[in-house]
Amino acid sequence: MPRLVLLLIFSLCLLHHAGGQRLLPYTWEDFVTSITEDEDEEEGGNRNEWIEELRILHEHPLDINNAAPEALMQVPTLTEEAVEQIHAYIYLHGAIQTLGELRLIPGISEEMLRVLPLFIRIQPQDNIQENKGKRKKRLRGSMDYRTDIPLYYRKGYCVSPGYAGDPLYHRYRGELEYADARMGFRMEKDPGETYYDSFGGFLMLEKKGWMRRLVVGDFRAGFGQGLVIGSGSQWGISSHIISPSQGIRPMRGMDEYRFLRGVSAEIRLNTAKGALSLTPFLSWRKLDATLDEEGNARTLRQDGLHRTQTERDAKRAVGHLAAGGHLGWKYRWISLGTTAMWQQTDRPLQPGDALYRQIYPKGSRFGHMAMDYACSFYRLQISGEAAYSFDRGGWATLHRIRWTPVQELQLGLIPRFYSYRYHSMLSSAPTAYGSVPQNESGIMLHLSTQPMEGLSFTAYADASHHPWPRYGIQQESNIFRFQAEGEYAPSQAHRFWARYQWKHGLERGDVMRTHHQMRLQWEWRPRELHSLRVSLMGHQAEKRIGWGLSGRWQVQSKDKQWAGTFSTTYFDTYDYLHRIWVYEPSLIGSVSNGTFSGNGIRGAGKIRWKSRNEQWTLETKIGATYRLDTRIQGSGLQTIMGRWKTDIGTLVRYSF
Repeated sequence: MPRLVLLLIFSLCLLHHAGGQRLLPYTWEDFVTSITEDEDEEEGGNRNEWIEELRILHEHPLDINNAAPEALMQVPTLTEEAVEQIHAYIYLHGAIQTLGELRLIPGISEEMLRVLPLFIRIQPQDNIQENKGKRKKRLRGSMDYRTDIPLYYRKGYCVSPGYAGDPLYHRYRGELEYADARMGFRMEKDPGETYYDSFGGFLMLEKKGWMRRLVVGDFRAGFGQGLVIGSGSQWGISSHIISPSQGIRPMRGMDEYRFLRGVSAEIRLNTAKGALSLTPFLSWRKLDATLDEEGNARTLRQDGLHRTQTERDAKRAVGHLAAGGHLGWKYRWISLGTTAMWQQTDRPLQPGDALYRQIYPKGSRFGHMAMDYACSFYRLQISGEAAYSFDRGGWATLHRIRWTPVQELQLGLIPRFYSYRYHSMLSSAPTAYGSVPQNESGIMLHLSTQPMEGLSFTAYADASHHPWPRYGIQQESNIFRFQAEGEYAPSQAHRFWARYQWKHGLERGDVMRTHHQMRLQWEWRPRELHSLRVSLMGHQAEKRIGWGLSGRWQVQSKDKQWAGTFSTTYFDTYDYLHRIWVYEPSLIGSVSNGTFSGNGIRGAGKIRWKSRNEQWTLETKIGATYRLDTRIQGSGLQTIMGRWKTDIGTLVRYSF
């Protein structure tokens, strides 16, 4: 493996001295790859719900000339200062006409320019002020249906005492918009369930006056750095320091745990001494929970699965009430805010005596309060939050410092601290890998630079300390991580990309391990309608190496009615400890990434068709895995008797 490290360093040195033109178009697949690869599943890392929200934003991009600041803050990498600069530019010079015009706006870095086209659209207007209030009011919306069908037999489905339902997956989702009103609904059946047991919807009203937004039904909320409530305090371990999502927004994803159900509003008052905002919320819903013999809630289940009798007994076993709000003030380059929240469950939470459960919330009443701040000084942005838990007396703080000394260089620093007793059920634990136990204190350093046109480089280093034992560990532990990534585009047709990851720390079984992971990638785009990507992956741990070779080809017709994506991967690893990560084509509204271990071949293909009026969309995906090292796959009720594992997924969408 040291030879691979030397090869990477040598390659980056060559790239640094070569000339370049510009980077190839940055795709949604590139973005997902940069923030999801090598999630630490042992620590409970799971960004899929957050990525799903971003995917919906990617499918319904914001009109940058009309979007509110709160909406633009949902776009990854955009800072509050950058959003202000965008609105100031539109006010002074009129509507933005092209993406290239974004380069003229101060504070828009190269990193932002890469990501922005994924989440915004531009509708040129002669004068944005003259067009305000003149847009035609008409009904818009979309509805889609998706099903996944496994073409193999899995032990345990429809067989007592196994799963009660069939192995099919079904999902309905829709959204309607008229003028300033928007509503949506969703319902889902997971494999092994007998009926659609996950459903919900929302109604949202948006105005330009003092009542900015009102949401009734299912919604998400995030304030400050998300220490009290929210899931926006994630950061990409690769290319991006992600700004946390602020305010309230409707629940559009399929997650069955991380959302509120009730009513919330955003009220804003503009004065000569700044803007005041108040965002109260009230929620009541039932949560899945495993109960002990005394009727106390031992574990709050987050998977939303109701396949077996045990899982069905846990369905909506605990009532959860949440009430609170955020009060904020903003004046020019500084903003301050405070968040308060009170929660109560109708059953006491008693997580048990296991060491890794000592950080979990206990009791039935929980109170939190936090103070947050943000300020910008030209090329320096600082933000942070300090939170206190009244029920257990714990503190938590998280701060972000971003400095851009020159346009081509960005430096970041993120220190974080959790005391022994801090925990918030509605926070998504802002840690480097999104781990569920909120006991990770540490510091991360981040660097992003573009030393020359066509060449970019990013790196980060992270050190974390866990005072409470993590799952499968009997003592406190430290984890150290380092990652370096380089990208080079000698022309518009070629792109070379390399990444190296290093991780060292205590793992399950109290074993100290060091991981080395590496990926080399080449992309060729001879024309806009075709692209080819080849990736070589490697993973070393305990002197054993796992590796894989993957290829992906994308093609679409000239009229863009037809498009296809096809991928093939060969993997050869010793066991799951040496797993490799693979990204493959996915259907709309989902993320297809996974880890593979053992020895086998994985193939996947997706075909998309759109009608000429773009109202109808049909997507079909087939994925197949052939195992070369075993005739039995999985374990327990998920056992597959055979070398093949083949699935078909189909999605139909109607937009108007």
